[in-house]
Amino acid sequence: MNKRRTTKTKTKKSISTIEVALLLVAALVMIAGGVNYAILKNAQVKLVRETDQVYQSVKHHDMETQSVMVEIDRKVNRFAIKSELREQGSIMRERPDFAVERVVPVERPLVHSGDLQQLFPNLFINVEPSFVTQ
Repeated sequence: MNKRRTTKTKTKKSISTIEVALLLVAALVMIAGGVNYAILKNAQVKLVRETDQVYQSVKHHDMETQSVMVEIDRKVNRFAIKSELREQGSIMRERPDFAVERVVPVERPLVHSGDLQQLFPNLFINVEPSFVTQ
């Protein structure tokens, strides 16, 4: 009995060539997976950076648009225009609403309103007597 035990324990444990090949294939698969992970992670980081740049660009554009709108509002402000005209000593003054004059054209308009009604039947056009030709 002791002899059998010693022979069993003394047997050499060697790795076969098939096991070595499988271990090499597994190592190659793990290496390829690691390289693929690194490539995909770099692409993801690059995409996040590009997205952040676009976001910052849009944010900057929105701020510029808002500043332009504020500047337009300042320039179109009627009270600011009145004060600027007063400061510059301009002869331009505000007219009251009742002093608006109607301007009658001297010649026939280039486009006749009847022609417009034929071209655009859904368009409301008020035909005034001064524009009607005989």
